[in-house]
Amino acid sequence: MTDVSRRSVIGVGAAGLAVGATGVTLPSAVAGAPAVAQATDPSYTDAASLYRRPRFASRKGRYFALVGSGTRVAVRLTQVDDLEGDAAGSPTNFRLTFTTTVAGPRQGTYSLRRKNFVTTSLFVVPDDASRRSYTAIINGPR
Repeated sequence: MTDVSRRSVIGVGAAGLAVGATGVTLPSAVAGAPAVAQATDPSYTDAASLYRRPRFASRKGRYFALVGSGTRVAVRLTQVDDLEGDAAGSPTNFRLTFTTTVAGPRQGTYSLRRKNFVTTSLFVVPDDASRRSYTAIINGPR
């Protein structure tokens, strides 16, 4: 994934995606980042309605395809957790954990796909050296 894609995901205002799990600092100016990401990758999504806890919580335990940069790997949504310091059960601020049985891709922005699920862009970060566990942080407006 390109640095532009990473910044565009960080800069999504409505969806408020962030990479807090990696300790990456947020850029100070990301004006126009969603538009840049959309132009770079037409499958990029940023609609706030796609980044709500109930949408993911109802699919906990289900399998998805993580697709992008020539990669397609089956991942299972294993956890939907609160973010430290946020209200418990926040519908807009939460952490997703995915696992896979094979080594997955490097960190980056990928499309999360599943039948009867609107394809959703996520910035995922591997949790372990074997790249079999991934975290995505959804950090919406407060």
